[in-house]
Amino acid sequence: MADPELPLEIIRKMKGVRYAFYLNHETIDKMVKEEATVRAAGGKINAENAGFNEAVKRDHIIAIVKDPRFRPPPEPTVILTDGVGRKLGE
Repeated sequence: MADPELPLEIIRKMKGVRYAFYLNHETIDKMVKEEATVRAAGGKINAENAGFNEAVKRDHIIAIVKDPRFRPPPEPTVILTDGVGRKLGE
C-alpha cells in the first residue's frame, strides 16, 4: 500500500463516521473464529455474513465506528439459511 493513511483519511471524511482504524491480524483472527460460531433464531439457523466474509479476503481492513447518518449497505450483508442451505431471509 503506497500511503496507508490515504484510505483512512477518505473514510474518516464520510458522513456518519465517528472513528476509523485498521484492524490488526490478531483481531481479525479472533473475529473470524467468533463469526464461525454465529447462528440466528435460537441457534438453529445459519447466518452467513456476506459483508464480513468479503472483508476478510482483503489485505487491509478498516473498522468503522459510525452513527445513524452513515449510509446503509447497497445490498443485504447477512443471509439466513436452513440446515440444507435454503435461503430463509436477508
